[in-house]
Parts: sequence; C-alpha cells; structure tokens
Amino acid sequence: MNENACASIYLNLSDPVIRKVGITECAKTLWDKLNNLYTETSLPSKIFLIEKFFKFRLDTSEDIKENLDVFTKLISDIKLAGDKNIDDYAPIALLNDIPDSFSDVKSAIKYGRDEVVRI
Repeated sequence: MNENACASIYLNLSDPVIRKVGITECAKTLWDKLNNLYTETSLPSKIFLIEKFFKFRLDTSEDIKENLDVFTKLISDIKLAGDKNIDDYAPIALLNDIPDSFSDVKSAIKYGRDEVVRI
C-alpha cells in the first residue's frame, strides 16, 4: 500500500518538484516534505490570504456554487495557514459580498427571518 501511495504522489508531481523532494520510499516522508515545501505559514503568507479574503467579491457572471467554492477555498487556505478565527468573521464577509440588489435576502439572513417579504 505504501508503494502505491508513493507512486500515486510521484505521478502527480512535476519534475522540478520531484527534484526538490528527492526519491523516498515512504509515502509519509514524501508527504511531509511536500507539506514543508508548500504550506508555508509565514506572516506575509497569512497577510496575503487575509487580504485576498477581504477583497473577495461575488462574481455575478458565475454560478453561486462556483462563487461559494472560491470563498470556501479561501477559508480553507486561511485555516491551513494557522488562523483558526476565520470561522468567526467569514459569515460577515460573505454577507457583505451579496450585492445590494438582494437587500431583502441580506436582511432575512442578518435578522434570522425564515422568508423574504417584499412590499
């Protein structure tokens, strides 16, 4: 199983990345090397991700699922960088990204209404 895991990982790496990690026979060792190379949690990395998060805007030309996928990926990347508080302010950021043309929906979400009533 270990050999299959190593082979699967190596098959999905580019040549420059393989040269960086070298050849190992243990999948865990290989994964740890990749993790150290590509999951940097330095302050500039965190700042970049947080900035990208707060600059995120819903793309009205895209499907809502695609927008939410991008938003969820940003949250996941920030969590991996070490910010565990992202869950506290993510709903607020997402709510602010909803266009003003959906003000009734924003109010329903914000104030916990079950239905949207238009006057």
